[in-house]
Amino acid sequence: MSAGDPPPSRFQLLRAHPIFPVLVFVALSLIIRDNYPFTHYSMYSNPTPRPLSYCFIADGAEDPLPLLYHTGISPSKLTKRFNKEKGRYEDEGFTEAEIREKAAADVIRYLRQLNSKRKKRLLPEDFQLVRMQISIDGEGFKETPTYFSATTVAR
Repeated sequence: MSAGDPPPSRFQLLRAHPIFPVLVFVALSLIIRDNYPFTHYSMYSNPTPRPLSYCFIADGAEDPLPLLYHTGISPSKLTKRFNKEKGRYEDEGFTEAEIREKAAADVIRYLRQLNSKRKKRLLPEDFQLVRMQISIDGEGFKETPTYFSATTVAR
């Protein structure tokens, strides 16, 4: 900039400032709002009528246990593991109940393996894998648990 040049405008000064990209992002976010594909909740963009499920662990009295503390994995990863194990048995001619039992047994062995690395955070011997199914009926949301006992699974 030479001595004869006019001073920079306020917009030029703002554009050169490091905060400028943040201001542009905020303005665009306010304009775009929460519309696809900019939504943080894409899971709601394609709802399904079939029941949804998630998994967690519980003690013998059916009280939930802190999964991450005992195994190092989240309930989301546990649910994915259960579904993956179910997929291994689906083409082998088993009933749906048998598929769930076999998948649960594999997941329980996997949880015990993860827990064995956490010597000071041992799982109770009688813990259970719980598969909670969420559905909608005429009265509203309905949660249906299925319990798989770790004591019936061979180590």
